Amino acid sequence: MAKSLLRSGSLADFFALGENGQPVYASALQLRETLRLRRQQTIADCLAIPQPNETGDRLDWYAPGEGKVTSWMAAGEAEREAALEQLQTCLTTVAALSERALASDSAAQQRFGALLAKAFQFPAANYVYLVGGRPVITFWGFINLDQKPRTYALECLREALPVITAQPLVDPIAPPIPQPNAAAVYAETASLPVEPENEPEEVPKVAIPAMPPTASRKSALRRWWWVAPGVALAGALVWQFRAGVPGKPITSEPVVAHTPEKRVLPATDKTKEAEVIAQNATQIAPPPVAAETPPEAEKAPVVAHPEAAPVVAQKAAPAPSTPPVETVVAETKPEEAKPVDKNALVMPILSVKLGKTDFLNGTWRVTADIKTPTIGKPASLRYQLKDGQGSVRLTHGEGVTCRANVSAGLMQSGNLIINSRVKARCSDGSRYQMPEIVCSQGANGPAECSGRYDDDNLIPLTFKRESE
Repeated sequence: MAKSLLRSGSLADFFALGENGQPVYASALQLRETLRLRRQQTIADCLAIPQPNETGDRLDWYAPGEGKVTSWMAAGEAEREAALEQLQTCLTTVAALSERALASDSAAQQRFGALLAKAFQFPAANYVYLVGGRPVITFWGFINLDQKPRTYALECLREALPVITAQPLVDPIAPPIPQPNAAAVYAETASLPVEPENEPEEVPKVAIPAMPPTASRKSALRRWWWVAPGVALAGALVWQFRAGVPGKPITSEPVVAHTPEKRVLPATDKTKEAEVIAQNATQIAPPPVAAETPPEAEKAPVVAHPEAAPVVAQKAAPAPSTPPVETVVAETKPEEAKPVDKNALVMPILSVKLGKTDFLNGTWRVTADIKTPTIGKPASLRYQLKDGQGSVRLTHGEGVTCRANVSAGLMQSGNLIINSRVKARCSDGSRYQMPEIVCSQGANGPAECSGRYDDDNLIPLTFKRESE
């Protein structure tokens, strides 16, 4: 007995799978009962119980047991992994049962095997629920209108699991970011050593007047009087050296200018400090040299600007080229005014918005540049539709006719879908796969339609209404 309603939906929104014109959902109760009799209650409990409404165009899906209902997307990772393992076990058992039934000589067993093989197909992961921690599939035996049966029925459930587990793996990769910071710290420390070398020389100057006693002040002056000339000389050398470095790249190499300055001060130990300062200055000096070279390159193009000015003035003269734009617009108007064939398929905007297919009522002849897979000659299609239902008749070049029931409906995107749920029966006893037709209406003109068979190749089709 059904316990809780899991999901409801319209049959027009899905493509029902089946065998020989018998959809899977129409035999849902028989399939579940057969599984129970074969002691496969676990598999039966994974399949929700469908209940059609009064008109038969909608299905309500109920849980086969009691328990807390959780959607697949809202369930935790551990719950989904456990449910997926259970579904995988059931799918393996179903595949074995289906193969055994298809190999049987009984027609009923073969039909059971064919329907059971398509039972675990469902539209998407959000059609699976956990009832009491156990997985339950709704709309089993259905797929979306724009998709094909999956080779691995549970593929959409496995795709949802890596999204959660992959996120923690990205965080540990973040630590390599501190490397640029180390380079920035090195760049900052490389620019600082110039100032600490000047500070030890300026400290004695500030500390000398800070001594309150007169005697100590005189003794300090007597003790450090010889430092003042050295400091002044070193400062002058540094100033001259810094003032001379930027101008040297213009005349000669900077190495020639530094050699005499290092040999001028052999008399005192302070000259060694000056040499160190000069060496540090040479390490810092190259960046301004590189910065000053571009202005020389920029000076050359400055002369070219007066020549470029008249060129711009000459190019501005052909500006009256705008009138041809008006002629182009005028040429497109006659193309929009082309009349549409009264027998061509046109999808009215109002009918598309309301979801009505009354504009399809009647008989339509469909032509396409296709070859039949068996005969190799062009085939003609004739659709007869009314209120979204009807039939199609296909005629081979050799006079073989095939017939099948079709249904038509409008998608939310505004596209028209015409499809047959089963293969057409032909007069020679063969079966023929009918194309899935998709039509879309442009801004003007007839609707653009294309057909698709088992492969992904689209074939342009043309609809023409036949007079009654």
